Amino acid sequence: MTSDAPEARSCASFAIEGMSCASCAARIERVLARESGVATATVNYAAGTLSLEWDPRHFDAARAKARIEALGYRAHERGGDNTEEELVGLRIRLALSAFFCMNAMLPSLVLYVGAVDASDARARWWLAFATGVLTLPTLAFGGAPFLAGAVRSLRQHAPGMDLLVSLGAVATFAYSAVVLSLGSSDVYFDTSGMIVTFLLLGRLIERSARKRGIDSVHSLLSLSPPLAHRIDDGGLETDVDARTVEPGARIRIRPGERVPLDGRVETGESYVDRSLLTGEARPLRVASGDLVEAGTLNHDGVLLLEVTNAVGSRALDRIAGAVDRLLARRAPMQALADRFAAKLTVVVLVTAALTALVNRALTGSTSIALLRAVAVLVVACPCALGLATPMALLVAAGRAARRGILFRDGDAIERAARIDSIVFDKTGTLTTGAPIVTDLLPAPGVTRDELVASAALAEQGSEHPFARAIRASTEAPLVLAGAARTFPGKGVEWRGTDGTLIRVGAFLFVRELASAAAPDLHAPHTIPASKSAVHVASAGRWLGTILVADAVRADAAGAASALHRRGIACAIASGDREEVVADVAHRLGITAARGAVDPEEKAAMLEVSRREGRVVAFIGDGLNDGPAIAAADCGIAAHGATDVALGAAHVVIRAEGISHVVEALDLARKTRRVMKQNLGWALGYNVIAIALASAGLVTPVMAAAAMATSSITVVLNSLRLGRT
Repeated sequence: MTSDAPEARSCASFAIEGMSCASCAARIERVLARESGVATATVNYAAGTLSLEWDPRHFDAARAKARIEALGYRAHERGGDNTEEELVGLRIRLALSAFFCMNAMLPSLVLYVGAVDASDARARWWLAFATGVLTLPTLAFGGAPFLAGAVRSLRQHAPGMDLLVSLGAVATFAYSAVVLSLGSSDVYFDTSGMIVTFLLLGRLIERSARKRGIDSVHSLLSLSPPLAHRIDDGGLETDVDARTVEPGARIRIRPGERVPLDGRVETGESYVDRSLLTGEARPLRVASGDLVEAGTLNHDGVLLLEVTNAVGSRALDRIAGAVDRLLARRAPMQALADRFAAKLTVVVLVTAALTALVNRALTGSTSIALLRAVAVLVVACPCALGLATPMALLVAAGRAARRGILFRDGDAIERAARIDSIVFDKTGTLTTGAPIVTDLLPAPGVTRDELVASAALAEQGSEHPFARAIRASTEAPLVLAGAARTFPGKGVEWRGTDGTLIRVGAFLFVRELASAAAPDLHAPHTIPASKSAVHVASAGRWLGTILVADAVRADAAGAASALHRRGIACAIASGDREEVVADVAHRLGITAARGAVDPEEKAAMLEVSRREGRVVAFIGDGLNDGPAIAAADCGIAAHGATDVALGAAHVVIRAEGISHVVEALDLARKTRRVMKQNLGWALGYNVIAIALASAGLVTPVMAAAAMATSSITVVLNSLRLGRT
């Protein structure tokens, strides 16, 4: 029996070599999109990558590579980085082109300065001929990438930047050759060579700068070492390829080494550095039972780990995957640039033709008309438009990932940049989600140490959150000689072998043991509504009360203050009791707070704010926060969030603490600002530069330098986002 159910889609990411401008990226996308079975094809020109999703019944990766290579590009599975090889090739082309170009300038300079008498036509002709011969290697070898790209674009009926600059350089050289063949020495061979040399220089600088941005993303995966010290059942250690280690295997991590695979500590204690994964500068102590992620740096102890995630499913791999998905999705702002860039080449070709015709009619000079048309061809820069948004996203993605921040896509960055109001969940977000002891209220004649030690003794076998908080608050040794009995909803009673009897828990339960020694519940101490009381008594003796509360995160107050300074209104919506929520809000300086709200009410609160014209974010970590995160303009999943919250979020904070939320919003705002600057520059440059070239105010050589500078400016402006 055959099932008609659709198969799961396959997806892959490829590195694409040979792209010279945004038109190349658009060309690959169009060709693949026409293929049967292809669901999505997105090329990121800045990163040089293709993200492809297809139906395996009708398409496969081999066919995708074949179609890409038929266009004249090279495609291979992600993993290797051939950017350095490309840069070496560009350096060689630039060096040889510059050498021949400078030598071609020598006879050309003799002609320009009039060192040879104008009457000596034969000598001037030979000088012009020498200029052409010396320029030819520059055009043929240095200009080969542009000429090959131009041929590809013509074959695919998708003209781009390569066609424009090739037409300019070849037209100048061809015109000079024709003039020379007619016996004239009024040639512009050197202009053709300088166009190619300037363009090569610009491309080298641009690609080198782009490599810095790409490396910042690729370096995430280089954090984990390639080898792992695997321990077999007999205790023998062997160094093996980390990719071959399966979950359940045991590996040893020595001091000073990075962890190759996610794992749980079996034995050993140490401090580990997670700063390159989460941006947390403070070393974290880990011991038996704690999880350690791949890429973490082990400081001072030897750890034996049981592997929990193999290569491909590690937290580090998930981070890199999230960055790839961000780069594979276009930001809304890029739509404007794509529409403009798609039409730019045709507009430039038409403008160059009109410039040539008009100037020939006005000046009567073919050479002037040609040079001005060439200037128009060369000065236009579709590359700057193609790089404006992707380059900024590339750099921002690498910076964010290193700080423990993951944006779902470019739209998430734009959403986060527009936020003017943020609503926090309380438990686990503004607070640690784990109670701590805040106050010790011993009875007269009882010391604080005796109170907490007695409670810890009775609670030594309990896993209740309050019990863990009490045990963590004392260093007193626990006596194991005895047995504990739990009374659900009341507390714990512990009976030692020596007859000692201790009760810990609710007031009425504990008072039964203390009898007349128990004080009135409301005197002499008033229990704050925001805290919970754990009472302690021994047989016939009241020992006192321990107050516990969910601890507010150390950086929460600073983060709330920072958000206020940035003009972002803060509020709290929590399912906890009103008085508890109000107390936390008061301590953080937040005036808007609501407690005892269910998930649907949280989402409704956000909708009210949105109707008031606010752009609202919601940050939470729990299962009940999923609806609110999904309903917000920008949903943010805090550290340790559940799968429901992670699935609905636009932004994920992997690092512990609220201060990273401020950093995420700051980075989003800076990224959006840089994207606007890049687009403004690219659009403005092309409009103004083409107009000046048409008017004859820009020579072809100046146009080549300006065009190269335009792309470099966009790249360098984007790289500012990577600075700490």
